[in-house]
Amino acid sequence: MKIALQLFSLYNIMKQEDGLCKALKYAADAGYDGVELSGLFDLSPEEVKAELDKNGLEAAGYHIGWPPIKLEDLENDPEGVIQIAKTLGLQSMTVASYNGKTRQEWVDFATRVNKIGKVFRVNGIPLCYHNHRHELKPLPDSDEIIIDLFLSLCDPENIFWQIDTRHIVVARKDPLEFARKYKDRAPFIHVHDCAELTGEDSARDCAVGSGIVDNKGAVLASGNHEWLIVEETPCENDEDSLADMRKSLAYLRANF
Repeated sequence: MKIALQLFSLYNIMKQEDGLCKALKYAADAGYDGVELSGLFDLSPEEVKAELDKNGLEAAGYHIGWPPIKLEDLENDPEGVIQIAKTLGLQSMTVASYNGKTRQEWVDFATRVNKIGKVFRVNGIPLCYHNHRHELKPLPDSDEIIIDLFLSLCDPENIFWQIDTRHIVVARKDPLEFARKYKDRAPFIHVHDCAELTGEDSARDCAVGSGIVDNKGAVLASGNHEWLIVEETPCENDEDSLADMRKSLAYLRANF
């Protein structure tokens, strides 16, 4: 089982000059096996691949929606996106979020994504969907939990779920329940923690293993994983983000 860092965790650093290169070096120096990319920050895929190789990192995945790849690109230019993915050596691609307001919008979205997933599956790149809080709640015009509806409408071989444990807890749901239910569809899981719930739909993040989220239980409940992917909302202080990044990795190495 390999461990990657979702680079959004170091977003404040990535916004700096040569920030993506700095973030990759930080991840490598900390001992991560790979990273999940959130944008290329004006570098070409070839330049990013060279930086990954220089740092001995694998590209566990990419969150779609960050430049230069949008969801529409997967539909309008799948060959172009697949070429970028292969250049980077991506082992997955993930739709970062969708905010449908009605059941029909989610049905339409699932139909679109399922077709894209089939194309990417044929090319050896798993396509995932990453949850936030709202997917763990029912729609106004339906009693169905959004994530259950969405996954039921997608072929299991075309669309996987990148479970984000912290967002499930913030939605006041049990991540172990969903991890068990969808254990065959979660090869890439976001291990994400929070120190406390601070409001109806908010929480204060912390290093994995130091908060209230049972990440160990969720990982064990959801089966075999190709990657555990650490994520944290960036701290105000870059040094705090880097410290939490190292603490999270140490916890996961000690437990898996």
